[in-house]
Amino acid sequence: MSDSEEHTYTHDKAVELTCSGLLVQPRISFSSPTRVSRGRQGPEVFQGHSFTITCFTHPQYPGGSFHLKLPRNNRSHTQTAVNHSASFLFPAADDSHQGNYSCVYENQVTFQNEKFKVEGNDDWSPGPFVYNFSSASEPLSLTVTDSPLPAFVTRMLLVPILMLITCLSIFLIFKKWSHLFIRNTRQQEAAAATVQYENIELVSLQSRAEEKQNVDRGAGEELLTDLEQEEQEKEEEEEEEEQNRN
Repeated sequence: MSDSEEHTYTHDKAVELTCSGLLVQPRISFSSPTRVSRGRQGPEVFQGHSFTITCFTHPQYPGGSFHLKLPRNNRSHTQTAVNHSASFLFPAADDSHQGNYSCVYENQVTFQNEKFKVEGNDDWSPGPFVYNFSSASEPLSLTVTDSPLPAFVTRMLLVPILMLITCLSIFLIFKKWSHLFIRNTRQQEAAAATVQYENIELVSLQSRAEEKQNVDRGAGEELLTDLEQEEQEKEEEEEEEEQNRN
């Protein structure tokens, strides 16, 4: 037994020993439902927001308890260890919560089959012996800062802004696709009108060519008829002249 260990003994009763440095050092952690920044010294939490400090240790002995040492007036909260951990909830942070926190894990272990020598006496006394183990964690520094906006105000502003951005994005996308659709439709209509106009022009040219052919054909036939009539009249005149001569 080292010189730093404390012990008391009463004959025919349990011997109680308080030992330190025999347990694994517990650990301390911080969590909050809101987003928390972490400075150089430790985490930061906004005023009025809740936070939780958790103490936990490596399993060595069953049971035990955790003492959370608070920043001011040497106060502490105590909870029984459950699965070798304990959580301490603080509903609303304020200036009194700023400072250093640390976890102290304590566990009491009883040994039945040990003997202890009474000081000043050569006799050995049987147990039971009760050992009180304790170990402290590293300190956790917490800073409490002013909240720029209350949480409900932030939510009330953030939700409409997100909805507005979403609606505006949908509108811009729809407008772009509508413009492209209208432009493509107009291009297709213009192409169809051009093709139709070209077809009409082609039909018109074909009709004109046919009309010209018909006119030319009719004029030729009429000219031929006139020539035939002139020849016939000429023959008749010649016949009349011959008759007159005779």
